[in-house]
Amino acid sequence: MDPIFEDYVSASNNKDIKIQRNGDSNLCCTITIRKNTKFSEISQSLQQKWDAYFNRLRLFNQEGVEITEDDLDYVKNGTVLFASEGEEFDEIFQQAEYELLQDIGDRGFSKVLLGRHKKTGEKVAIKIMKQSSTNAQDDDVIFGDALKHDSIVKIYDAFYLQNFQMVYIMEYLEGGDLQQYLQTKGKFEESEARHYLKQLASAISYCHQKKIIHGDLKLEKLLLTSKDSGVIKCICFGISGLSSNGNPENADAGSLRYMAPELFKGMDKGVSPQVDVWSMGVILYKMLFGTLPFNGNTKREIITQISEARLMIPTDFNTKLSRNCQDCLQRTLEPDPKKRITSIELQNHPFLTNENTLNTNTNSTYKSKIQTQLQQIENDEYPIVNQEQSTSNNKQNLQFTKQNLQSLRQLIQVQKNIPQQSASIQKQS
Repeated sequence: MDPIFEDYVSASNNKDIKIQRNGDSNLCCTITIRKNTKFSEISQSLQQKWDAYFNRLRLFNQEGVEITEDDLDYVKNGTVLFASEGEEFDEIFQQAEYELLQDIGDRGFSKVLLGRHKKTGEKVAIKIMKQSSTNAQDDDVIFGDALKHDSIVKIYDAFYLQNFQMVYIMEYLEGGDLQQYLQTKGKFEESEARHYLKQLASAISYCHQKKIIHGDLKLEKLLLTSKDSGVIKCICFGISGLSSNGNPENADAGSLRYMAPELFKGMDKGVSPQVDVWSMGVILYKMLFGTLPFNGNTKREIITQISEARLMIPTDFNTKLSRNCQDCLQRTLEPDPKKRITSIELQNHPFLTNENTLNTNTNSTYKSKIQTQLQQIENDEYPIVNQEQSTSNNKQNLQFTKQNLQSLRQLIQVQKNIPQQSASIQKQS
C-alpha cells in the first residue's frame, strides 16, 4: 500500500494536505480538499496564498510520483505534496530544508547523518538504508499513527530512493546508546536496571498489542535522549530487525547474542512476540552483571549456548539480587516461548512495579492488571512488520515517473566533505 493513500476507498470527509512549492522551501501552506476536488480549485487557493499563478499545476508526492486529480480522493489527511507550474519534480529539493552537519554512524547496511532544519534549527537524524527491509505497508504502520509512545523514537518522515532504498528523518537523540553508558559504569545497580527495563517493557508491550514485533532488541538500539536524562527511546522498529524469512545464523554476532533459542530450533513457524521478551531478559542480565549471558567466541558457540539456554547467575550476586529481580530474569530467559513471560506480564511484574510480593501466580492484583490487556491480543502468529500485501489494486503498483529518482543526490555528494564524527557526538543507528 502506498503510504500516502487511504485504503483505496474514497473518503467523503474533508482532508488537510500540506503543499510545498517545488524547489522552494520558503513556500508552504495547508489547504483543505474534499471529494472530487479539482486542480483548478487548488491552483486558485495557491494563487491566493502565494501570490503566484499556476497556469499548469502539477502535484508530486515525496518520491516524485505525479498525482492526478483522481488520486486526490485517496490521499491521506496530512499528506505532503509538491506543487509545480508544469516543471518536473525537483529531485534535490527533498533535503534542501536541512543543513547537513556530520556523519554520525555507518553500520554497513545504513548510514546516519546529523542534520539541522534551516528554519527551526531543530536537529534531526537522517538515516539512509542501503538496502530497504520494509515495504509500503510497513511504512504506513511505522510512520503513521500506529507507533506513538514516549519510549519509541519519533520518525517525522520517510521516502524511497532509487532501488527502493529508504530515507528516514528521525528525532535526534544526543545521549548515545545504553551500551555506551553501561560501559562507563561497568554494571547498573538493580534500581537503575529496573528504571531502564521499565521504559523498554512499556514500549514493547505497547507494540505487541498493536501486533508489531521489534525483532532486534539490544542495548545499542536504546538511545538516551540526553546524557543525564535517564530517558531512553527504542529505535529501528522494522528497519533493521530479523525478518521472519531470514536466517538467524546470518545475523551479526552482536544481534546473535540477544536472539531467542526458538529461532535456532525451529520451534515456531514464524517469529513471535516472545523473541522480544527474551531479548529484554538478555538486556536486563547485561545491565545487572556487565556481561552477556551467552557470549561464545564464535557464532556457532553462541548458538549452542543459547540453544542449551543454561542461565547462570554469578554466585556473588545470589544474595545481592532481590527475589523479584531473580524471578524476572528467569521468566524472561525461559527457554520455552510458551512458558516464557509475555511483554504485558513483564510490564506488570513485581520487579518493575516495585511491589513487595513475588507470588505472581496467585496475586490477584497482578492478574487483574494484565487480564484486560491480554484480552486485547490474539494468540495468532505475529508479523514482524513485514506483512505480505495484496496486489489486487492497481494503485498499489504506482511506478516512479523518472527512471533515475535521486532525491538525495545533493546529500550523497555533500557526504564526501562531511567531517567524521567527533568524540562528543554519539552514534545513532
